[in-house]
Formats: sequence, structure tokens, C-alpha cells
Amino acid sequence: QASIQPERGSRLFGRRLDLLVKARCSGMFCCANPAVSEDAEDAKALVPASELASAEKPLEKEQAVAEPAPPPQDYKKEEEPPVAEYTAPDAAPGSTFEVTLNTEASPLGFGTDARGSTLMVAKVNSAETAAGMQVNDFILKVDEETDPTKMHDALKKQSPAMKLKVHRPAPFKASVTKRPENTNKLLGLRLAYVTSSTTLVITEILEGGAKDYNEKAPPNEQIEVDDRILDVGGLSGDAMKMIDSVKQNDTLELTIARAPKP
Repeated sequence: QASIQPERGSRLFGRRLDLLVKARCSGMFCCANPAVSEDAEDAKALVPASELASAEKPLEKEQAVAEPAPPPQDYKKEEEPPVAEYTAPDAAPGSTFEVTLNTEASPLGFGTDARGSTLMVAKVNSAETAAGMQVNDFILKVDEETDPTKMHDALKKQSPAMKLKVHRPAPFKASVTKRPENTNKLLGLRLAYVTSSTTLVITEILEGGAKDYNEKAPPNEQIEVDDRILDVGGLSGDAMKMIDSVKQNDTLELTIARAPKP
């Protein structure tokens, strides 16, 4: 009997302990089984954390809503600057005409060469803004100025409005043969130019082939001081090349332009 008591006592103790655990777990969430809740509805409503996060905060792509494009705006077209106004007659060779320049909107479209006692259009950058003037036209007057250097300076200042008097020459041909003298051959012309010149300006007539030519040529085709040589044997627009041709050849085929006398 003594050997049986401990057995019965241990069973009773285990039974009491089991009842105690059950009693303590009956009114609370059981720590031994955290997946089970006292309230069955709460257990059904339990959602994993990852799913809960996605349900509360949708992805940015799903949140983004395409906004309607703004209605087209009627942009006012920027006004273009006014184009310079020019008077550009269709002048015939040998005629003199006037040109009115308005340089407020556009710069001059031509360059000039003041040499000797004449001012000539040496280059045209823009036919429109050159007021219809052409290369080798003579400028006789700019506003009230008639001196070539002063006219050149006045054009560089580009006043808002300028009036020009222009002459379009009628070039003539002259065939000049150098005069032999001792071991030299004399052309008899003193010429003015710089490396950037497009023409050769006759500043003096000396003894030589030019005088011989003048003795036989008609008055309107005789070579004079301030005439400009535009072409030497087919070469034009480059003073240095024309000078080389003058030096190398004994007979020169010249194209000459003349401004009207004041």
C-alpha cells in the first residue's frame, strides 16, 4: 500500500495541474496556440501583415491617375522685327539714281572702298539689304557728304535713315600695249590699291603705253585719272592677281569703269 500512494498522489497532482491550466486558459487567448482566438469572427478577420499593408496603401502605379491634358493654348505669335525699307530702282548701266536706306532693323549689306577721289561698292553681302546696289557701283553722295572718306565713315555709323546718290557705270574696254624704252616696257599708269582691293585705281598717267593708247582712242574711251580698272585679261575681284597680270604681260586687255564728274 505504501508503494501505491505516490502513484495515486502523482496522478492527482497531474490532474489538478491540468485543471489549473485549463482554468487559466479558458478566459484568455491561449499562449500555447497563438493562431486561435477566443472570438471566431476575430480569427476569421485576421489578415497577414503583408496583405494588410498592400490593402491599406496601394501601389503608386495604381494610385497614379492620368490627368487630362490641358486644353491647347492660343499662343500669340511673336512679332518679327520690321525689315529695313529700301528704295532700289532697276538702274541701267550709265545711270544715276538715289537710294533711301532705313537701317533701324537691318545692317547694311554691302562694303565700300574709298580710294583716289571715288567711293565704290566693293562687295555685297545681302542683295536685299544692299538696297539693290551692285558691286562696282559708285556712291557719289551720302546725305550731304561727297568726300569719299567722309562718305565711307558716314556709312560705317549707319544712321537710322540715309539717302545715297549712286551711279552705275557703263564699263569700256581698253587694249594697252606697253611702250618699249631701252630695256624696259612702260605701261605709263600709276595705280593705287591694297591687298584687299577688288579694283585698281588710276592715280596718274605717265609716259608709256597708256598715253599711246589715248592718242588713238575716242574721247569717251580714253583712260583718265580716277578711273577704276575692274578686269585685267579676264582676272577680276582680286587686286593682287590683277597686278601680277599687269607685270607679266606686254599687252593688257583692260575693263575700266568711270564715275561721273562732280
